[in-house]
Amino acid sequence: MPFDDLPTFGEDELERRAADLLRERYSSGIPVPVDIEWLLETTPDVDFDCYPALWANHAIDGGVWADRKSGGLLTCVDEGLMDDDSKRGVARYRWL
Repeated sequence: MPFDDLPTFGEDELERRAADLLRERYSSGIPVPVDIEWLLETTPDVDFDCYPALWANHAIDGGVWADRKSGGLLTCVDEGLMDDDSKRGVARYRWL
């Protein structure tokens, strides 16, 4: 698959799309950004892991990826962020 054909979205567009999706699926309304612990506790087939150098290699603190074969989700956080006990680090870790 050529990567030139992949769509790109800015932060505002991604947040709008995420909010629309959550509003459609959860009538109580889930705020964006989504609390990782809430996601893991309430969504079946979600795995969580940390990876070294996500930020250094890809300029992302973490994300959620779908496995097309299993239908499950993988939530990943940069290992450095997970180990950051500062107020900012804890906030970023919980609210990707």
